[in-house]
Amino acid sequence: MNKLFYIFFLAFILGAYCKANSSHASEVNKNSTNDEIMLFYANKNCNDGDMNACAILGGIKFTEGNYTEARVHLGKSCNGGVMMACDNLGEIEKRKGNLNKASALWKKACDGGYMGGCLQLGDMEKKKGNHKSANALFKKACVDELKEVCKKRKILNFR
Repeated sequence: MNKLFYIFFLAFILGAYCKANSSHASEVNKNSTNDEIMLFYANKNCNDGDMNACAILGGIKFTEGNYTEARVHLGKSCNGGVMMACDNLGEIEKRKGNLNKASALWKKACDGGYMGGCLQLGDMEKKKGNHKSANALFKKACVDELKEVCKKRKILNFR
């Protein structure tokens, strides 16, 4: 999905965590950068069992290119029910050449209501030549918030 959207999502969620956990401010060095503070709270909340925080931590590692750590945190989050994490984990698997794993993760995200997973899976089906399956996935994905993305990519006109 759109990297910029993911970064804004991370910043929004993490801002809420920082505000909610301000009582832990003494645990963060006064000279810490925003990135260090964000990483601190993402780690803390993930370790406390917050699956959204694990998704954030995985997203940070993903954008840094640290796929090994990203896989751990996104996997935990995906198994904990955060479908965006499943989608991003699918992207890592795709980049690593594990297309069957990627497909399974995107299917899980799609079936779990995360339309980005449907879009990714539709793209994969289209590349395989499975146009009927791709169309069904695009039809499911190209509603609401993804409608504009689909228009830009001319998916709505795909046959």
